Amino acid sequence: MPSKKKNKKNKNKNNHDQAENPEIKGDKEIKNESDNIDQQDENYKDSSLDASEDKKQEVNKVVARIFGEDFCIKGDLSEEDIKKIAELVDYKMTEIFEKHPTLSSQKIAVLAALNIAEEYLRLEKDHKELLALVDERDLANGS
Repeated sequence: MPSKKKNKKNKNKNNHDQAENPEIKGDKEIKNESDNIDQQDENYKDSSLDASEDKKQEVNKVVARIFGEDFCIKGDLSEEDIKKIAELVDYKMTEIFEKHPTLSSQKIAVLAALNIAEEYLRLEKDHKELLALVDERDLANGS
């Protein structure tokens, strides 16, 4: 009898996990969605070109693999910088997955984002403290 209870619990747990964790899409579906988004971006750009003719920025487009999925990433950063960002996100997600292999991809992504945000805030605080020290030194030296 205990095995039936255990199976029932596992069924409920699986149903809960399925409701909580959306289905992960394959590369082809993501690429198709990316193509649609690209087309929407192009339409938006075309309609807004007149308003910002003087603000043209080079937009780089990079396909990067993050946690086993291909993503088309656009940005005004260099291709090298976009790749570094994607590599950092992939590294953080892989690091979390290795410690917690039962977590969903969505939860791993959120934890990676939280870890990166925490690191950013810590570095921002350190930077402000260093700037304050430089200002103090400059005031002490009469600069």
